[in-house]
Amino acid sequence: MGASVPSEEHAGRGGRRGRLACGLIAVVMGAVAVGASGMAIAETAGNRIGLELNRLEKVGDGCRLSFVFRNGLSGTVEAMALELVLFDGGDRVAGLIAIDAGRLPTGKTRVRQFDFPATPCSGIARVLVNDVTACEGGGLAPGRCLEAIEVSSRAGIELVN
Repeated sequence: MGASVPSEEHAGRGGRRGRLACGLIAVVMGAVAVGASGMAIAETAGNRIGLELNRLEKVGDGCRLSFVFRNGLSGTVEAMALELVLFDGGDRVAGLIAIDAGRLPTGKTRVRQFDFPATPCSGIARVLVNDVTACEGGGLAPGRCLEAIEVSSRAGIELVN
């Protein structure tokens, strides 16, 4: 059996006006929900440190890695250092390195390049953000910075955290 829809005269108290009021309330509640979800998305996007592996470049017998940092936190990161692990094509550790990202002002994008003279680019298949060894400024701690990092890669290899 199908669901029955009451006629206008049996729609209960208020008839058409009651249904219009209910419909209006539903529209307003939907708009509030959409606005709240938009605010949640904005808050989430505003609490991240974007870390993009942008490029690998052969330099002599080694490799230069170019990273793009985007500080979406509410405060300036005065100093940030990361521990990275380089993996080869067989998923074996090819190197463990520390990089100093330096100062990352709020809302700014910074590019940092790091040379690895003993590691050819062809020997790097994946980079892991293993740890944040320093994160200072605005009450930040290394654990908070590690949680805030959102990784991406345009370099043709994977960057993970």
